[in-house]
Amino acid sequence: MSGPPPDGSAPGASTPSDSRPDEGPKEPAPPKPAYDIRRVGEDDVHAVHMLLMICGRHMAQAHGFDNWRTPYPLERLRADAREREVYAVREGDALVATFTIADRPVHPYDPAIWAVPDAPAVYVNRLAVMPAHQGRRLGAACMRWIERRATAEGKTAVRLDALAANRRLLAFYRRLGYTVRGHRSHGGYEFTCLERVL
Repeated sequence: MSGPPPDGSAPGASTPSDSRPDEGPKEPAPPKPAYDIRRVGEDDVHAVHMLLMICGRHMAQAHGFDNWRTPYPLERLRADAREREVYAVREGDALVATFTIADRPVHPYDPAIWAVPDAPAVYVNRLAVMPAHQGRRLGAACMRWIERRATAEGKTAVRLDALAANRRLLAFYRRLGYTVRGHRSHGGYEFTCLERVL
């Protein structure tokens, strides 16, 4: 039995020499969108605040999770921009996502749940993607950016929590290599704690 042609095409596939003359060149694949990720100052958080409100409403209406239904207070977001690192993700001029990172959690965790409790880590909060841009792996791109940043700063883990009832969100983090380390409750909700060792 003969093997595949040397150009790697499947047996019987047309090659440039035997293609029909009326066939034009194939259209190139569209380029992947380029995202601009930049830290936001406390005077520039209004657009991020609006994005969080839109995502909170969408999560409640489309998926039935109301833990973000009450808008995150603008003054707290301003404080986060001072004391933590709030990022805006843009595609062209459009704000499409946001996340917040820090070297300490907003609500302290039980250190014993982590693989190496005293390891230097980055803590992630409020990863949110505009509904119209969901399903395009933008959330995954943000998490990979965070992981590269953490590695560059000498951190050895990325940690976060997610609403325990949101199985799709938990599956998203598991696909990215995050491991469930435990659970905790705050604000009347139960959250699953996740970690990726870098």
